[in-house]
This record gives sequence, C-alpha cells and structure tokens, in this order.
Amino acid sequence: MKNFTFIKKFFASSAFIALLSVFSVAHAKFRVMVAVDPSDVTADKVVAETLRSSLAAAIGQEVIVVKTKDLSDAIRSTRVDEYDLYLSPAHVASSSLTHGFELIGVTAKPERLVLIGKGLDKLNGGTLYLPQQDSIGSYLAKGLVFEAGGSMRKLGKVTYARTTGAGLWALGVGLVDATVASQSEVDEWLKTNQDKAKILKTSEPVPWGLTASIRSSLPAPAKAKILVWANTNVGQVAGLTKFGAAPALSSYKYVAQFGHFTPASMDGIKRVDAREASKLMSEGATLVDVRSAKELVEKRILGAILAAYIEKSLKEEGFDAAQDKFDTSKLDVNKAYIFACNGAECWKSYKAAFAATKNGFTKVYWLRGGLPEWEASGLPVTSGAVGQVASK
Repeated sequence: MKNFTFIKKFFASSAFIALLSVFSVAHAKFRVMVAVDPSDVTADKVVAETLRSSLAAAIGQEVIVVKTKDLSDAIRSTRVDEYDLYLSPAHVASSSLTHGFELIGVTAKPERLVLIGKGLDKLNGGTLYLPQQDSIGSYLAKGLVFEAGGSMRKLGKVTYARTTGAGLWALGVGLVDATVASQSEVDEWLKTNQDKAKILKTSEPVPWGLTASIRSSLPAPAKAKILVWANTNVGQVAGLTKFGAAPALSSYKYVAQFGHFTPASMDGIKRVDAREASKLMSEGATLVDVRSAKELVEKRILGAILAAYIEKSLKEEGFDAAQDKFDTSKLDVNKAYIFACNGAECWKSYKAAFAATKNGFTKVYWLRGGLPEWEASGLPVTSGAVGQVASK
C-alpha cells in the first residue's frame, strides 16, 4: 500500500509532469522551415529530403522539412506555433527572434546592401529595379530609398524580378534609374561602370545567407543536439554551408526596423486596442480576420469570421487597391466591423478597413495589434475549422 501511495504521488508530481513533457517533445515531429530568398542561389540548392534525414539521425526524432520561397508566409508563420527551427534570410529570422526563438548561427558573412542609381534627383518619378518583393534586398531597399530622401510612392515605376544581377545590368544599359545589390556586387560592377551610376545609400552590415533560429521553449537536451548538428559540416549532405557563429542580435534589430509597419492611425477609422475590440464584440460588432483560411484554422480570435484580403500592392500608405482582392459582398454595410490580422507589421487589416470605408461601411474599427495583441491581453483564441466564412 505504501508503494502504491508513493507511485500515486509521483504521477501527480511536477517532476513527473516535466519528465512527460520532455518525453513528448522527444517523440513529437520536429518541424523545420527552410525559407529561401529567390536571389540566394546557394540556399536554393538545399535538398529538403537530405536535410530531413540528416537532422533526424542527429536528434533521434521524426523531422518534417518544408522548403518555401514565399517569404511573406514564412514571416507569417513565425507568429504562430508552426515550426521548431528556421533556416531563413535575416528578415524572416528577425521576425522569429521576436516571437520566441533564439539564434544558432548563420551560413554567410554579413553584407551591406547598396542603393545605387543615377542620382537622388532621379528617384522621385524614376524607375527602381528590385528583387522579388518579399526578398531581403527588397525589404531593405524600401527603407534605403526613404533614408536617401526618396519615396516609394513617388517613384514612377518599381519593377520586381528574380534574376540575380539583372538590376545592375539594367542600370548599366539605361533601362532603370536605380537598383539595389550587395556591396561586393556593386564594387565589382563599378570597376567597369563607374560613370553610369553612383552609390546613393548603404546599409549597415546585415546577416546574409541563412540564419538558423530555434524555438526557445524546446527542452535543453533537444537544443543541445541541434547545436551539435548545426556545427558539423552539414553542407556535405544537404547543400548547406556550415553554420558560423551567430552575429549580434543588434544586426537583426537593424533589419527589423526596415520592416514597413502600418501607420499608427487612419483618417476616418477608429483604431481600437484588444480590450476595446472585445467590448465592441460583446455589444454586437463582428471581428473580421482578413488573413488566409489556413491561418485562421491554426489560430484565431474567438468569434472572428473570415474575409481574406488578397494582397499584391505595396505595403505603404497610398497603396494601389486595384492590385488587391477583397470581397465585402457578404458583409452587411449597416453593421459594425473590426478588422484585424497579424499585428502592426501586417498591412491586410489596414487595407481592408480602408476598402470597407470606400465601399460605404460607416462603423469601421481597426485592431492594429491584431491576433498577437489579443492573445497577449489574455483574451480567448481558438483553432480548427472556421465556423463562419464571410467571403471566399
């Protein structure tokens, strides 16, 4: 009987619960996101299956590896509990580091990004060539344009493309007025094109290549195994360069500041915090989550409905709404709606609230902090199938 009593107490103890937690993590699927910048040829060569088997052997767990070039979705996933390890460009990594992850290392030396063109006077009304809109180059370039005295809104045309080095070529033959490239690429190009352009703005050194960041809440033994794996020459088996020492966190904070946060306010639209939004919902207002259906299934504000905002326009004031898709036909123009998405970095709710007012809605509210603020305020969230769909 004494033995039974001891066993009963042990199974109810915090020690057993902690042991069970470690056991559960050790036997769960370890989820890895490889987010590839389209302009990073080296990262594009990473073989997901070989990476999976290499990591599984190192940590003794089943591993799932997802490889993507959709960097907007990669940044989105850092705000929800989708992955345990990220191998990603600096701007994705900087987002993960503010949402419960810590640094392991990086595959390349820091680089400076350079805005180069025919002159500052050519920026406004001119043509800017950028890599894919969500790439690290484009992410930083918009901030550099602003720091150089220009404005993305005042540019005559912005061309996005995936071809590495094409921007400098286009600048050299006079097809564009400015572009961005790494300092090393610009230095080499200027050797034979010095009379064709000049450096307009240069960034601080930023992490280049792939940054490895791991979920901070993982048990220490699991982290230790990952660190051992990351510090071996995994490049021989998965197309990865060996991870070097992690750069200072300040370099990621520098990258993060170039992210285009939504404005603090909107003309004619009342911005509310999470508590105010909750009160409005209790009084009959409907919270409209404008993220994707996939995101809502994973986690959403309790009581939210779906009206996905399909975003193609630039993340800035004065965006071209004609490039986007947002269906408000299933919403009642006479009712009150609160628009929300993934926080201050997410422009979808900003644009949706703007679109709603243009479509005649008069009771429009904007929860700028979105799901992150709601959850941080201790308000209820849910997951699973969406109960009510406002639009397709």
